[in-house]
Amino acid sequence: MDYQNNLVITDDIRSFLIKTAKWAKLIAIVGFIMLGLSLFMPFIFMASIMPLMMSGEAAVAMGTGAGAAFFSVLLIIVLFIFPLLYLYKFGKNTQVALQTDDQNAISTAFQNLKSHYKFIGILLCIVIAFYALMIIISLGAMVFAG
Repeated sequence: MDYQNNLVITDDIRSFLIKTAKWAKLIAIVGFIMLGLSLFMPFIFMASIMPLMMSGEAAVAMGTGAGAAFFSVLLIIVLFIFPLLYLYKFGKNTQVALQTDDQNAISTAFQNLKSHYKFIGILLCIVIAFYALMIIISLGAMVFAG
């Protein structure tokens, strides 16, 4: 595509983009840290609950629950690592582009921002569809049960 260079990045826009890039990187880094810490949550939960459980059967049931919790945490990490990565790359490439006036870097930055929002949008549609399905199943169960 042939674009004319009519777009002007004013000082105000540059300032907004610099601040946005810093916030994007901060949010992404905190998100990465939270995802890393979430790996330990099933183990911390099990370590705090296990001493309270005396019977062997309860311990086995709790172990199975911990396995399911760990799988759920892994699923959450896989789902959120990509939008966080896109957000971090947006912030990083935006900072590089504004420091060096690199057209390719700003293009890559906005490509990553687009990918971030596209991923979040698709994930949102999946969650809404899942909730709708659960509502339909619940209503169906109530109709057949009553």
